[in-house]
Amino acid sequence: LRCLVGSEMCKETVIDLFGKDVAFSDETEESVTVLVYANEISAAHFTQSFAPDVTVLEPKKLRENVKTQLQQALEKYQ
Repeated sequence: LRCLVGSEMCKETVIDLFGKDVAFSDETEESVTVLVYANEISAAHFTQSFAPDVTVLEPKKLRENVKTQLQQALEKYQ
């Protein structure tokens, strides 16, 4: 999973959830790119739990699945 994590979530939170085998890159004041090795269910749960502070960049299939699930959830509140 490669994702963009917003400034509201600190690196320590990512490490607490996935362990020390994570890589951080492209860090700015607003966000950091995170590379995590996780199964698809864990990755989807992570991105949905911390939305809107997490954006899936890769894999594309996971990005589309999360997008669809979030859209379905939003429809329940409209």
